Amino acid sequence: MKTNPFLRAMKIVDGTVSILDSNCVVYSRIWCVYELYKSLMGQNEKYKFDIYTDFSLNSAVGITHGSQGKKGSFPLDRILKVIDIDVVKAKATELKDAKFIKNDITGNGKDAEPLESHPKYDELNTILKSKFVTPVLHRIIHEVKDKTKVQLCLEIFKNSSPRSIDLDFENCSRFNDDIAKRLVDSLPSTLERLWFSSTGSAVTQDMIDSLPRMMLSKLPNLLHFGYSNINMSDDGASQIAAIISTHSSLKLMQLRESKIGEKGANKILDAIKVNKSMVKSDTRLKLELHKLIKSDTGFKYVVVYK
Repeated sequence: MKTNPFLRAMKIVDGTVSILDSNCVVYSRIWCVYELYKSLMGQNEKYKFDIYTDFSLNSAVGITHGSQGKKGSFPLDRILKVIDIDVVKAKATELKDAKFIKNDITGNGKDAEPLESHPKYDELNTILKSKFVTPVLHRIIHEVKDKTKVQLCLEIFKNSSPRSIDLDFENCSRFNDDIAKRLVDSLPSTLERLWFSSTGSAVTQDMIDSLPRMMLSKLPNLLHFGYSNINMSDDGASQIAAIISTHSSLKLMQLRESKIGEKGANKILDAIKVNKSMVKSDTRLKLELHKLIKSDTGFKYVVVYK
């Protein structure tokens, strides 16, 4: 079985392209599951795994390297079908194939009876589902009415390990305080870059003020944080200042096109200056303040520090 052409091909290529049918039948077949296992849980960290499906007549759309190809175009109905998949239930035409593949995944002896439950199956399920959910999580919250499905997607996201994500909830009526709290609880600690916007959503001013602190508290490895188009009170700015003054990894913060009062902005700047992790032994803290635009409601800031 180890001389199978499929296995030999995977040793000489840079990655796998998975073609997803409209009913997601592909992931109900054992050899396709084995392809997933070898692609997503192999020893080569640089091995790529891309997914494509038909978008319209003579057109296809993909999720490549964790991003959807055409903005907002990957069919959500197929993603919602994938999150119900259990790889251990995959079928095989030949029982010997199922036995070999399951035993190889679990590390069971090649002649042993295949295990029907194992942490490796759970890990593969999680990785597969996160490949679909993470790039379109903002769309799921925007568009999916089934609250149970949304919560399941948040749990999948929580168990994933992305390093970067954009979450755009502008003008999203479904993004309220409750969803915001559940989203924060679901943020994976692996994130190093997070860009977020909620202008015109259903969150309250108290939540707008609290979200940066809540997010930064959950993400000890975050390097780059962006929070755009917000109208933040002095209390909200104080909350940001309190967390960034001691955040040990943050290198870049952007408050692009955001309205923050002078008092609140000064608190943020003071917090940046006392963050000891920002100052190296042989260099001084470099601080740039861009787009200082005075208005009747306060100042618009982009704060960048490194």
